[in-house]
Amino acid sequence: MDQAKRILQLVAFAACALCAGCGTPKPARDLAAQGAVVVDKAQTETRAFLERSNQSYRRREAIVNELARGEIADTSVSAFNAWLANEAGFPGDLERADLIRRIAEQSRTAREQRQVDLKKKSAEVAAAFGDPANVPTTALDEARKAFVVLAQELTPQEWLEFTRAYAKQLQSDLKKLEILADDVEAAK
Repeated sequence: MDQAKRILQLVAFAACALCAGCGTPKPARDLAAQGAVVVDKAQTETRAFLERSNQSYRRREAIVNELARGEIADTSVSAFNAWLANEAGFPGDLERADLIRRIAEQSRTAREQRQVDLKKKSAEVAAAFGDPANVPTTALDEARKAFVVLAQELTPQEWLEFTRAYAKQLQSDLKKLEILADDVEAAK
């Protein structure tokens, strides 16, 4: 946000310099060239931040999934062990065979339930985490292009048209970023 405000200040400064003269003065062109460099740096920093943020996001999601798997496995084993302890005692051979079949059936049922629970928990975790952060970089691309154009000779009318259009675009992008930031804050 601070970089966007800085860029907007640079554009406003350039517009004021334009109104004072007929053509683009060399200091304004130099300032515009510096603006292109600043925007390049902002793009690089944004990409690096997103990469680090997404790596961290994937690690947290993997940890939460692993903890959920362990919890579900523990619950499944505990339920089976409780049932097995309840069924202790072996009277005759036929009853033993029947007990072994019931144990096998109960074990299969517990395994199947564990798989269902794992799938459900994975879906819940994925829904809770949502998608990794994405910051729209089109505004930075457009700003870089604009500063490259500003570094060239412009007429006073072109300066005014550019400044007005660029200020509207920056204002729109800032509103989108504020809405995105509010959504992220609300999700926490």
